[in-house]
Order: sequence, then structure tokens, then C-alpha cells
Amino acid sequence: MSDNKCCDGCKRPWRGKNAAGRVSRRLTLPLGPMLHDATWAKLADEDEKVLCAECTSQRAKERGVRLSLADLRPCQYNLFYWPNSWFNLFLGREPSPTIVDDEWMLTWLDSRGPWG
Repeated sequence: MSDNKCCDGCKRPWRGKNAAGRVSRRLTLPLGPMLHDATWAKLADEDEKVLCAECTSQRAKERGVRLSLADLRPCQYNLFYWPNSWFNLFLGREPSPTIVDDEWMLTWLDSRGPWG
């Protein structure tokens, strides 16, 4: 995650306050997926480094960008929270079964560690 303490789009903080009024250790605002540079350039303004999931989706809709599995970077971040990962979300949107390339498979294997 970048040094930003909030989404560059909506300016909401990544971490909200808990019942005791302290800043939560957990993210309360989900980050958007890691995208290839060409796709990111279509969604983000020049000075933006990170967008939340809601801003990413809203920007894609406003700018007529249809996000697909091909737009995701094959990286461990997009595999976090398996089976509720960005990878699985986008894979489920594909109209027909998608062949997962070697780069995605190696990333998945790396994320599992030696204990799999």
C-alpha cells in the first residue's frame, strides 16, 4: 500500500475508528485492484497513486472502461482474501472459461508458500 492514508479519489481514510474511538488496525475501506499501467492511466488522474474499490468501479463506469481479468496485474495482492480475491471476482465476470497463463499460476503458487 502507498504512504497515502486515504483514497486519492474520494479522500476517505483507509482505516476507520473502532468503538473505543481509536483508529482501527484493519482496513475499513477496501483498496481497488492492482491494474496494468495502461488501464490505470485510463482511470486515475495524473496525481493519483491509489484508489479504493468503489472509486475504481465508479471511474471505470464514468470513463467507459470495461474492466476484465486481462486488466489485472498478476500479483499476490490480487489473490489476497482467496476465494474472495480480485482475481476470482474478475474471473467470474468472464463470458467463457479463461485460460490462466503461466504468470498468474506462478504468482498463485508463490502466494501459497512452501506449506501450500
